[in-house]
Amino acid sequence: MGIQERRSNFHAFAEEPATLYVAENVTLRALKIGVTSTASRSNRIHTNERHGWRTAVCLPFTDGHGALQAERALLEFVRSCGATQLVNKAEMPQGGYTETLAFADVAGIDVDQLADLARIAFNMVAATNKLPYALKQREREIKAIVQEFLDVGQKQKAREFLEEISRLLERAMAAL
Repeated sequence: MGIQERRSNFHAFAEEPATLYVAENVTLRALKIGVTSTASRSNRIHTNERHGWRTAVCLPFTDGHGALQAERALLEFVRSCGATQLVNKAEMPQGGYTETLAFADVAGIDVDQLADLARIAFNMVAATNKLPYALKQREREIKAIVQEFLDVGQKQKAREFLEEISRLLERAMAAL
């Protein structure tokens, strides 16, 4: 099951806790990066284990969004490094072949290295999802929008935008 496919299936559980995992299959000479929801009736880790995969690391996320974010970052990183060969779809009847690294041993990538990268992704997602970081990001975005208005001579639009932001912040504070 590909990441796009899984997103649609996983979407119902995206607000629920989820686990990012890294597994290996010696017979297939492959590594796998995956996500499973703790709210789902089926556990992808157990399903994969029944098909010869050994789980090397499980990293718990408070929600599926963070787990998918880390999985996506890991996959993009290893693919950008040249690890683009996938396990054949027929060799993974349980799905998930698009999140695999075939012939990982030939590339010199082992499960411990991938597990270390998963831990780094886990920590990065956790750090950047904390409120101070998120607020700083929103501040930068607001400044950029205001600057765009000012760059095209729309000072009044910039003022109106900031007034709307101010009203939203006041409502948020009142709700606390």
